Amino acid sequence: MSNHESKAPESKAHAARENALHRVKELTNAVKDLLRDAQGKSEFSHPVRSIMKESPATCSPSDSLRRAAEILWQADCGMVPVVEGDGRLVGVITDRDICMASFFTGEPVSAIDVGSTMSKTVHTAKPDDSIDSVAHLMAEKQTRRVPIVENDRLVGIVALADLARLVRTIESVSANRALAQLVAAISERRVEAVPPASQAAE
Repeated sequence: MSNHESKAPESKAHAARENALHRVKELTNAVKDLLRDAQGKSEFSHPVRSIMKESPATCSPSDSLRRAAEILWQADCGMVPVVEGDGRLVGVITDRDICMASFFTGEPVSAIDVGSTMSKTVHTAKPDDSIDSVAHLMAEKQTRRVPIVENDRLVGIVALADLARLVRTIESVSANRALAQLVAAISERRVEAVPPASQAAE
């Protein structure tokens, strides 16, 4: 392998990092624009409990991915919280997680459990956190849905759609424009890490 070929993955990884940083900056600026327009508007200082959906659809770690997929379909969403029997939030699982698990293991979704596939890194908020702080969290973590927890128990969930409905009540052109930018940025395809050469060659 030539030096040029060996440097190619490194160059791609650098480009991916730069692109990711650019997207984060765009997303952060969009949220700043949204919240700047909301200054002086009490709606954004209200606790997030005022717009959260209570009793969201959930699954358990022992459920199969097939069951999780059914829940996602019925709830018409791309992410579902994973809770233990006592309501304690232990993870989240997305439609992408299900697809990737089935693809890479070669197993049917009915044979894979949620606990082995779910993401245990969950970005949450508390019911009394302000709506604007949750908007910032959505931007920073590039997520459309934020589980709301109290004493480690899931009590609700806030989606980007909930924020959109709030913005509509403000009746501001600039707020709507900023929200559109936020939606576009969150919806951008995430830049994935460059796979190892051994995987790329397969």
